[in-house]
Amino acid sequence: KVMKMVCDRTPDSPLVTPLACWDIEFDGQKAKLLVTEWSTGDEQFGIQFHEGAVDSRIAPQLAKMLVTLHTMESTDSEFNVAVKSSIVDLLQFVKQSTSENAKKEIPDNRTEAYIAEVGSNVIVQVLDDNINDFENTRDCPIHNDFHVYNILVEAKPSIEELEQFGPNGTVIVCDWEMSIVGPIGRDLGSALAAPIGCLIGHMLNGYRETSIDAYINTLLDCYFAQMSESGKSEEELAYIYRNMIGWTGWIMYIVFYFMKIQLDAFGVESEELQNYVRDTMGVLGLKFMRLSYDTEYVAASTGLQELKLLFKNMIEEEIIRAKSNFNSRKAKMQPRKSSILRASNRRVSDASMYMLSADSLARDLSLNL
Repeated sequence: KVMKMVCDRTPDSPLVTPLACWDIEFDGQKAKLLVTEWSTGDEQFGIQFHEGAVDSRIAPQLAKMLVTLHTMESTDSEFNVAVKSSIVDLLQFVKQSTSENAKKEIPDNRTEAYIAEVGSNVIVQVLDDNINDFENTRDCPIHNDFHVYNILVEAKPSIEELEQFGPNGTVIVCDWEMSIVGPIGRDLGSALAAPIGCLIGHMLNGYRETSIDAYINTLLDCYFAQMSESGKSEEELAYIYRNMIGWTGWIMYIVFYFMKIQLDAFGVESEELQNYVRDTMGVLGLKFMRLSYDTEYVAASTGLQELKLLFKNMIEEEIIRAKSNFNSRKAKMQPRKSSILRASNRRVSDASMYMLSADSLARDLSLNL
């Protein structure tokens, strides 16, 4: 339904036209079969960030589509609301586990040290506010799973020449089954978290990947310029930006740090450096979530330009730290190479991720306790 709404409103939007959706039942199992037009994009966009060379034509198209989606009026605030339960259950578990980990006398890493420094009561309140935001905010229709591995692009024509891209700049946004009416910043936050992680990862290899910087800046600049043109006030734009920062932090802390998902997709291969990136995502994610939800940390009256500066400076601080790590190891710059995802023809999938991971984490916690 939401795919059809976007296609009807903007026929050139970067998604395939849905044709039919059927209920299927076999041997007591139920599913839905979605039939769409064939996608001309066949490679996950996230691979480009892993490789450190990002097609500059993609971000403006994504921004335009998000503006189309986020400015649609929805008469059904409970649209697809049933998908929320698995995520809320996961968030409640993360909050509980974070509170338990905060009781350690000696922190294991920077993330645990940050929680101890700030106080577990503050972090738990931030996580509570985040849960409330997801459960109760009804800003607009959102994709709700808008990360760079749910975006398909043209395959690169050459593995050896990673800076080369397909001729058309094709982009297709897929996996719309989580769509809801929800917090407006969640989609942008999902689209930024992994790229920021890749900035850190590549800096650990000795590179500042400017095409990733360009993607982040272009996506934000195009989106907020078009939202302003659509009639959003400066105060509304500041609210969106702040909400976006919180949801960027959500992906970083929940998905990358807590659930340890996709740690091999940040451009670093050794376990030591993957753990470094994971810990960075934990610290930065919590800082972003505090910025969004803790008004004693950053005042509610903070304007758009100051929020932009805070966001940029927090990222830059971690990039500088990663560069210092590279220099301290006296490492040689690692040559850019094709992503192991491309080489192994493997795709990243988050099907059932929230439910299965929550079950697994719950079992681990019960064993540890």
